[in-house]
Amino acid sequence: MKQKDWKSDYEELVHELTDRFFGEFDSVVNHFTQEFGNTFGKKFHGIPPVNVFENSETYRLDVSAPGLVREAFKIELHNNMLTVSASRSADNTGFIRREFGFGHFKRTFRLPKTVNTDEIKAGYKEGVLHIHLPKFQEDDTTASTGRSINID
Repeated sequence: MKQKDWKSDYEELVHELTDRFFGEFDSVVNHFTQEFGNTFGKKFHGIPPVNVFENSETYRLDVSAPGLVREAFKIELHNNMLTVSASRSADNTGFIRREFGFGHFKRTFRLPKTVNTDEIKAGYKEGVLHIHLPKFQEDDTTASTGRSINID
């Protein structure tokens, strides 16, 4: 009976782990494409980019979403998770080429514990949704954990 050396054992283990990893990875990718379509363009055409700013008193999220109306947005807070979503229906008449986004998007952000969630405010101007997230003053760290935020 021939004895395996440690190198063979190591190579066998690496191959097994690699197969497992890529099997799991393929499973996740397959689930993702089944859930969201084969490309982002099918269901999530136009996920808006977000800039995040911070100074000593506040954070600010700027969501670039030109062409939407204020009423299309929904901003919700639940357990320090801020979710921004919106929908835009597609007008299918007369297009030769379409690159503007349509459909539904949803972005969720985990807020730092320093955000005073009771004072969150939002506004929409010139195609950008601005969400102001004030920080707590000194030791005050009590705030609500869930609510909807109105957009001015």
